[in-house]
Amino acid sequence: MTPEPEARPAENAAVNIDGRHVKGYVIGAGVILGVMSFAADVAPDPISQIIQAVFSTAAAWCSLAVIAGYMCVSRRSSSLAATGLLLLATLTYYGTIALSGVRAGGYEATQTSAGPVFSSPTWIEELGSMARGVGFWVAASVLAGVVMGQLGFAIRNSSALLQTAAVGVTFGIVAGPGVNALLFVARVGVNTTTSEQILPAICQIALACIILIGAAVLKAKRINWALLALMSLTSTAAVAGLWEMVGDIRGAL
Repeated sequence: MTPEPEARPAENAAVNIDGRHVKGYVIGAGVILGVMSFAADVAPDPISQIIQAVFSTAAAWCSLAVIAGYMCVSRRSSSLAATGLLLLATLTYYGTIALSGVRAGGYEATQTSAGPVFSSPTWIEELGSMARGVGFWVAASVLAGVVMGQLGFAIRNSSALLQTAAVGVTFGIVAGPGVNALLFVARVGVNTTTSEQILPAICQIALACIILIGAAVLKAKRINWALLALMSLTSTAAVAGLWEMVGDIRGAL
């Protein structure tokens, strides 16, 4: 009697990664992002710009959240891991600000007949500013964590079309803020303020390209190139517009 051939695992089956590795990655990446984002705020130029370009951008945070989702074996754990990473990074960042005593609210300028007079905010104003910032970014971390976790899971475990769409959307989310920044610089012109946005913007777009190339190499036989181009372009345009709204909200805080 001829033995039946051994069943082959499905091509898109998740590889079981030790949960301790996922937890270690989430904790390590979250703490590093939070601490280095704070360092970008206080370090002198040009070190500050370099740290910001590498660690303190939406591209860096979202990319690491996608990896957290990619490492997990279920949709639920993917969202939890990505959300946990972003929340930990956010709380580490603001916690470091609070412990260091660095002012969160900056300085306000009041126009007088003699010119602008700068005054530092009171501790109540600083506390209110930090509370608004924490609230906004905690909410954003939860929303982004769910989305990025599901994208990471889909890139690894879904059908060919869903994998392609997930890679394209990930590209747009990572590249969109950088595209928005470059469009702003092109619209306003290069000056002392806008020049600081160029390097982080280029790094975000470069990181998106690395993700796209890496996914294409790993999933070359499963990529639908027309769908990938469509999803990449449309999601980049959508996220660039969305990031404009995020900037307005941050300014209002």
